[in-house]
Amino acid sequence: MSELFWRRRTEDAGGLLRRDSALPEAAAWRRWRLSQELTDRHYHRWGLMPAPRTAGEIAVVTGDCEHPARDLGRLADKVYLGADNAMAALYADIYAGGGQRYPDGYGWTEWADRVESWLDLDEGVHDDCLHRRPGAMFPLMWQVGLRLRTADNEPGAAIRTIRVLSWDDVVRSVPAAYGVENDLELKARWVMVRTRTAWCALSPAGLAYRGDTVADLAAAHRAGAGPGELAAMVEGLGEVEPDARLAQRAGLPTTRLRPGIEAPGGLTFFAGDDDLVVVAGLDAPQPAVDAALAYGIGLAADRDVTLILPEGREGPTMRRAPCLSVRVRVWLHDGCRVTPAPLPARIEVYTHYRAQSWSVPPPETPWDSEQETLLAADGWGADLVRVRRRTRSGPATAVFGARAMPDHIVALTRPSPTALLEALDQMVWAESVAAELDAIVPDAALFLAHRVVAGDELHPTAPALLEAFDLAPVRLRMPGPEGMERRAAQPVCDAPTAGPRPAPARSGHRRARRIAEVAAEAGAENDVWPDPMRALLPPAWNAYAATEEHDGISDGFPIVTSAQAFAMNVFAPVGAEGAARVCDLLGLPVEEAALPDFGHRVAGFPTTEIDVLLTGTAAAGRRVAVLLLVRLTEEELGRCAGHPDPANPRRDACRVDAPFGGDHDACHLLRRDNIDYPRLLDLAGPPLASGWWTSDGGCPFRRAAEPMRALALGEALRARHAYDDVAVALCTPAGDDSIRRRWRESQATLRSAGGLTLSYLPLEVVLGATRHPAADWIRERYGLGSAERV
Repeated sequence: MSELFWRRRTEDAGGLLRRDSALPEAAAWRRWRLSQELTDRHYHRWGLMPAPRTAGEIAVVTGDCEHPARDLGRLADKVYLGADNAMAALYADIYAGGGQRYPDGYGWTEWADRVESWLDLDEGVHDDCLHRRPGAMFPLMWQVGLRLRTADNEPGAAIRTIRVLSWDDVVRSVPAAYGVENDLELKARWVMVRTRTAWCALSPAGLAYRGDTVADLAAAHRAGAGPGELAAMVEGLGEVEPDARLAQRAGLPTTRLRPGIEAPGGLTFFAGDDDLVVVAGLDAPQPAVDAALAYGIGLAADRDVTLILPEGREGPTMRRAPCLSVRVRVWLHDGCRVTPAPLPARIEVYTHYRAQSWSVPPPETPWDSEQETLLAADGWGADLVRVRRRTRSGPATAVFGARAMPDHIVALTRPSPTALLEALDQMVWAESVAAELDAIVPDAALFLAHRVVAGDELHPTAPALLEAFDLAPVRLRMPGPEGMERRAAQPVCDAPTAGPRPAPARSGHRRARRIAEVAAEAGAENDVWPDPMRALLPPAWNAYAATEEHDGISDGFPIVTSAQAFAMNVFAPVGAEGAARVCDLLGLPVEEAALPDFGHRVAGFPTTEIDVLLTGTAAAGRRVAVLLLVRLTEEELGRCAGHPDPANPRRDACRVDAPFGGDHDACHLLRRDNIDYPRLLDLAGPPLASGWWTSDGGCPFRRAAEPMRALALGEALRARHAYDDVAVALCTPAGDDSIRRRWRESQATLRSAGGLTLSYLPLEVVLGATRHPAADWIRERYGLGSAERV
């Protein structure tokens, strides 16, 4: 975790250090990292150690040494090292004001090597010095201390709460250290750290003293514990449980949740109004770490799912989460510090799976007995083709339909969380090699079948996990009379479970299901309207025709959950008068309004389409525009099109914790759209208490590009003097908590260069304010509440 944590905090795109880095508090984080690097390299040989000072400086000195202590320089906004803290004339051309500025374009190791070359170290004999003793643990204690003080993501405050002191100074604050008799502890330097409740002393012999308690960190380290685990041991001497502390450092709830169903050992659950957190401890077995994803989704309901997993064991989860429709965030920990892990693009997941070899077994190869029983019971078998894929853990067989059965049967699985996740792996692999599979079974769709025996029921978390599968087109064959089929609307699982479902279905899923049921009664077939006009109220037909003329109708318009058809039904019937009332709701009253415009495109913004554009004229002739984003069942705002683009050569920039990856030249979205988004925006700074730009990790627009593009478009319209006053707002049903959270996250980060901000309008309020003539019909068709309940 140490290297991962430091890289995320200090390195820009491509692993390089940029002088004008957009990473939050990059200079402070780099000072701390450099202090650890130099200590690890040179303490045991020369006695080099850091000495934090006030005003954000870290002195570099020698100590624990028979030779006189020396001041080698300091790490501040610049690096001051060398004789008398002045730079040699040889380097005068690259120094400004007597110190080395932090580099531009260096890799970390290259930079650390260069700093090392400036150290004026004593070449004398150090065989009898304290720092040469085998038991001298100062570098390890410094690492532990850094973790304790930087885990809360406050690099500036940390310098005031970590000290390097002698034993005489330590005992004034930590009386437990009075009884030491070890010569190394009495003479060498200690690391003193201020925790949340008390000072803790880390001795040069590897012991931790806090209050009346002593922990032998050196023994734990010899047994294999890393610095993060040692820091967790020190914190364990306090009152807060370690897993709650990890959640707290990620800015997440720390209220324990009792899941109500049996869960794997090693998992701890926390919940708040908006978040469900699953923490897998360092001692959790790998199957439990992998199952955290299934239990998080199964228990979440409408909350966001965050998994905090041990670093190095997140691989399966990182490949599965991008293939789900539910927002899943992954953080990694070493027992003490946490860092967000940006999920890969789905194309990167496909690349991983395509690397796995696959083959078609000979036709005479026998089925195993369990497969044979299932296939015979369902009337399959003779018309099936198997494909064997080989992974690092060995071969696995997938079954595919052929001839009379024109579907791929991707996974034959028992309905447990682990088996369903393995089935997801099979399905993702099948999509990744779709072209090759098509040669075996042309025009086949993915199909998931359960290996079900008499009396089998689904695990309580299975319905939510199945409903989150985001692989299209997919059909899911389930036990029970209802079964489950992937439809145009969200999939819904009605199969019997082994216990009550621990959380209700997500609101978007529930609304999609209701819309599909109502639409089916009105003539929709398989959740698609046979005639687009059947999706619309008659007063919206003219709006459809006008939008079709400028090619603004989306491909998904005939689907019963189409947000564009929904927007036309809400805004077209109210005409110009209703448009004026919506403008007034957003604080832009107009004297005269135009008819609502749908699917509007603006020159220079080819990839951005305005769902609903309201325009009008206010007093004194001021021109007003309102840009509305309308959503119905969606839980996410539009993701960045540049991140998953197969032509993107710089996804490393997407994983940097800064807008546009902190490097506008590396950002594929900026190159692809050829729009200067940064010039149109005013980014306020990291909005999270944890010090990160986003809990997803990486560029904040990677998973929420739509608000950024809409706000930039609004600013462009204002800056070009097309309109004097502009508003940008999201309109959704009031009960859709997930997408509203996405919008609030964007509101905390974004404003335009001209001061535009993002607003929100519940659609129930719009229906009431515009006096919609068919409000009751819309509420019934789309499952909306009333304005009084918003």
